[in-house]
Amino acid sequence: MGSETVLRPLRIEDCAAVSMLAARTLPEHWSVQALEESLRFSYNVCFVAERERCIAGFAGIMVAPPDADLLSVAVEPALQRQGIAKMLLKRVLQEAGKHGAERMLLEVRQGNLAARRLYEKTGFSEIGTRKDYYADPKEDAVIMEKWLRR
Repeated sequence: MGSETVLRPLRIEDCAAVSMLAARTLPEHWSVQALEESLRFSYNVCFVAERERCIAGFAGIMVAPPDADLLSVAVEPALQRQGIAKMLLKRVLQEAGKHGAERMLLEVRQGNLAARRLYEKTGFSEIGTRKDYYADPKEDAVIMEKWLRR
């Protein structure tokens, strides 16, 4: 049987590990300082997935009712496709609703088909694109939304 994955709020002592995870998995990623700064504001809600006392993944949202924005989701490459991103996504969706959001928005690289499929399976739908939204490498973003309540 596999190791148990535990979700918990991001803590200041997690920021270095989360920043390193982000650097390994995301072209645009959070610095340690940006993560630490995000913890100062109640509208930022971040969770980590922990497995065997190590950070396996993280997700962060910014809540500004009536919307919440998914800022980032990342999972350790060796642990991908084990449901960790889905767990994190479900948790931040719950938190967005608790914080008064009616809808969650996100941008995802047009070519990131695995992430787009995950978002679609979680109930997100495509509502538009942002031309050349990402810089390195240059790529369009697909804008997606999920209504939490109407």
